[in-house]
Amino acid sequence: MKENQNIILDNFFKDENNYYCYRFKVVDKEDEQENPQDEFSKIKCKRVEIALYTQDFSPIPKYYKDWGTKWNYFLYFVNLLADVCMDKNNNAIENISALISLQTVTVILNDPEIAALNEILLQ
Repeated sequence: MKENQNIILDNFFKDENNYYCYRFKVVDKEDEQENPQDEFSKIKCKRVEIALYTQDFSPIPKYYKDWGTKWNYFLYFVNLLADVCMDKNNNAIENISALISLQTVTVILNDPEIAALNEILLQ
C-alpha cells in the first residue's frame, strides 16, 4: 500500500523526468537585518523563491506578476499538498516534506509581500 501511495504522490508532484514541478528555496532578504528583540526576526529576514520546472528562481510576488496565468495552478497545487496530508498521512507528509520544508512554509506565512499579494487577490 505504501508503494502505491508513493507512486500516486510522484505522479501528482513530479514531471516525466522525476523532478518536482515546483522547487522552493529560502534566501536572505538583502535589505533586512535580524533584530535580537524580535523573536521572529530570523524568519522576517528571509524570503522564499519559487521555480516551476526548469525556470530560474524568483520571489513569489514576482512569480505571480510574471506568470499570472500559472497562479491558479500553483494555488491548486498548494491545496493538493494540504489535502494529501489530511488525517496525518505520514507517507504523504514525508513526501511533501521532501518538496517543501517547514522553514519554507513558515517564511511564506510571515512574508509581508505575500500577505499584501493575498490582499490584492481577495479584492
